[in-house]
Amino acid sequence: MVRKVFLVITATLIMIVSGLMMSSPVWANSTEIRALNPAPIQVEPLPSQFVSTTAQGAAHSLKVGKVALARNTAQPGQPVHMEVTANDLFDRGETIFLVLNDVGKFKKGADGKHAIEMEIEVRDVTGIRAAQKGILGEKGRVTLPDDTVPTLFGNVNTSSETDVGTYTVSMTVYDKIGGGKVTQSLSFLLK
Repeated sequence: MVRKVFLVITATLIMIVSGLMMSSPVWANSTEIRALNPAPIQVEPLPSQFVSTTAQGAAHSLKVGKVALARNTAQPGQPVHMEVTANDLFDRGETIFLVLNDVGKFKKGADGKHAIEMEIEVRDVTGIRAAQKGILGEKGRVTLPDDTVPTLFGNVNTSSETDVGTYTVSMTVYDKIGGGKVTQSLSFLLK
């Protein structure tokens, strides 16, 4: 029996649009933010039940302020509008976003820039279903206010033929200069 797998992984490093106060968290209000690509993205506030997490890296630790699953609620042809989900239930054909906010602190290089990389993996009970490494490449070479990325997200695109079941999406973020890393994982049910 051949199992059809239609999982596509992408990830984006989001920088805050000018005019937003850098000291206020991205999740404090619904805020328009712009990715390295020109399409505006609207992100809704994270519920308060999502807590801060920390993972140790080789040379130092990176921290993640909040982590959540989100879905795109924009109409077709409109810019992406991510809305944090109240549960982990998604329909086949939906795009599932794993959103990390306030990721840092990254070390600066001699040129004053940071070097960020990330990878994403999707698993089910049978093992790894999809994975992508080296996602950011040169786009991860940026200057960060306060040495922190306001928002990072990866998305998993499913189709109507993706198997129903429980999946776990994991995103690992690397500080290529400081040697730290952090991995965050959340599970979702595809019906």
